[in-house]
Amino acid sequence: DETELADAKHDNKINMQDVTQIELIILGKEKELTLIDYDGETTTVRKPVESMVVVTDGLAEMTRIVGADDKVIGVDTMVREKPVYFPDLSGKPSVGKRFDLDIEAILTLNPDLVLLGRRGWYTPGLEDHLEGTGIDIVRLGAWGPGGGLDTVATLGYLFGSDEAEAAREYQEWYDEYADMLDEKVSGLSEDERTTVFLSSLHGGTPPSGHLNIFVGGSVPEVSLEMAGGKNIARDLMDVEGYISVETEWIMEQDPEVIIAECWQGGYETDDSGKMKEVYDNMMDMPALQQVKAVKENRVYVTRFLWAAHPIMALYMAKWLYPDIFEDLDPQAVHQEYIDTFQGVDFDVGEHGVFMYPPSEAS
Repeated sequence: DETELADAKHDNKINMQDVTQIELIILGKEKELTLIDYDGETTTVRKPVESMVVVTDGLAEMTRIVGADDKVIGVDTMVREKPVYFPDLSGKPSVGKRFDLDIEAILTLNPDLVLLGRRGWYTPGLEDHLEGTGIDIVRLGAWGPGGGLDTVATLGYLFGSDEAEAAREYQEWYDEYADMLDEKVSGLSEDERTTVFLSSLHGGTPPSGHLNIFVGGSVPEVSLEMAGGKNIARDLMDVEGYISVETEWIMEQDPEVIIAECWQGGYETDDSGKMKEVYDNMMDMPALQQVKAVKENRVYVTRFLWAAHPIMALYMAKWLYPDIFEDLDPQAVHQEYIDTFQGVDFDVGEHGVFMYPPSEAS
């Protein structure tokens, strides 16, 4: 049938050449692969891909999921600054910052592929700089809805049969926990769903009397939806990412739970001081003293797991519905993810800071 994806040769014609290309893809013998990237645009990659530069820690994490990290020959500063979580990749040559990539460094490394995120979030004009060099560019998402599964699946197709099988295993693992969450929260009525203020620190310090809140198109919002929570900004979903709202509006919404973001956490530190600081600020904020979440001590601070948002959803579910998820141990699932899909020697029970208060870890 004449569908967009049937044009496998990407030449605006559907004929027997497309049939041949599709058969080659099925057999894993294609010489090139045309795919739809994070921005909805098409790009063609020459195969096989033997080497690549990876920009951002989230995408580096996803290359490990499919077992393609052995092809990485260069990384950006986000990866190099995380030697605990990326003991091998952090030692790869630097290609600069994601907003200011070192084009000369990329050209010197001469990878088959540069893997990075959406246009506008990274060095502008990268395609122009690399045109005619033989270096392909693929833009995939690690930090947006659909980013996780879509990106892992695409990476599997890009690199080969072993990687594709690893992607399928991750899909099955993901589905297992997503289905479990859905089974337990799908029966909740709209009134029974816990209302949540998802506080974002993105965009710097908001104006006085305002706080940032995650809305549509964000991983925290996707995780919250999976956990059965109700974002108090649900009616503002015509925008993506986060927006600034007045604290008076938050008071009027009276959320039952507050989940606040803190970047100073994760795998690279055991110091929860910054998270405690964010927690104390939320609990002591005069404008929030009459909000249910503060009065009932249901305020949680977390380092959002952007590239592994199913795990974040499990932590959220435990916070939102402790009775329904009495037997759930998110920390154990988190460790399972590390052991099975990241292959790094790291004990999430002993190291790292992922939430505050720490007693709510499992």
